[in-house]
Order: sequence, then structure tokens, then C-alpha cells
Amino acid sequence: MSNIISVDIAGKARVGISCFNLQSKKLISYSSFSFDRKLSSREHRDKIIEGIYSLSDIKDLDAIIFERINLYRNSKISLPTILSLARVQTSIIDEFGSEACKIFDVNVQSWKAKVLGSRTATKEDAVQFVLTNYPRTRDLIRLPDDKKGRKVYNHDLADAICIGKFLVDVGLKSEKLGDLTNA
Repeated sequence: MSNIISVDIAGKARVGISCFNLQSKKLISYSSFSFDRKLSSREHRDKIIEGIYSLSDIKDLDAIIFERINLYRNSKISLPTILSLARVQTSIIDEFGSEACKIFDVNVQSWKAKVLGSRTATKEDAVQFVLTNYPRTRDLIRLPDDKKGRKVYNHDLADAICIGKFLVDVGLKSEKLGDLTNA
């Protein structure tokens, strides 16, 4: 059995993780968890590692993929955010990276174009795609309404599932992937 894990690291608020089987191309498990603001950065990273272990037996894991870190967001560079994301990614690489388990990153526009049909697709597009194609995720994608009664969705889990779908669709040899296994 060959599985891949995809992770959407959304800072210190919430993380989405999904596991696909490469042969069947099916979503086999998924998870999302929010963080207690009292957790240290190290505890945050450890919780992500635990989440990855909880979704797939390491013997069955062929690859892990996450979004490439963007240096610019809204025309600004946020060094603390970049460093935080880099530390999480490095923790994943150190824990899982090997010849048996490749670690990849992908540009956000690449997975959006392939899976959602547009490089400029929104988080709402990802949520709708996941709810349509993976309806059993509804309980984790749909969150309780906010204080003003507006619907709230787990964009992080939706993105993780879409990133996993991207890797399943393009395969482990795609030119769109950055191989970070030995970074």
C-alpha cells in the first residue's frame, strides 16, 4: 500500500492533513486540529508530526507534500511567518524524509490550477471542491457558525485535501514538485 500525506500549515491557528492512496487515488483519511494559543512553537510542530503519524503507517508512506512558502503576502514580507513555516517544514523533513518517503513542496498556483481549474481560485473554491468530491469530510469542513451567524469552513483541511489530490494526479515525478527530501 502506497500512501501520500498532504499538510496545510496555516500558522498557529489550525492545520489540515490528508492521506491519499496512490494506487486507488482515494482519500483514505484526514484530520484537522486547532491549537491552544498557550502551546509553544515546538509543541505546535510536535502536534503536526503526531498528526502525520496518526494518518498513515510510516511503512506505507511514499511522500509528504505541503505548499511552498511564499515570501510575499499582500506585497509584504513577514519574516516571522516565513521562519515559523520553515521550522514546521524542516521538522517534517527531519522526521520523515528518506529514500522511502520523499518530501515535496508545490507552488500554490500550481495545485490550484490543476485541482481547482484556476491559478487564482479562492479558499471558498477549495472548500466547494472538497464538499462536492469528498462529501464524507463535511463534518470537519463545516465549522460552527461564527458569532454573527455566518457559515465558517475549515479552509486548511480543504487545502490539504486539494494539495494531496494534486500529488495523486501529477505523480511523484512531476516537474512542478520541489524535492526537499535531502534539503
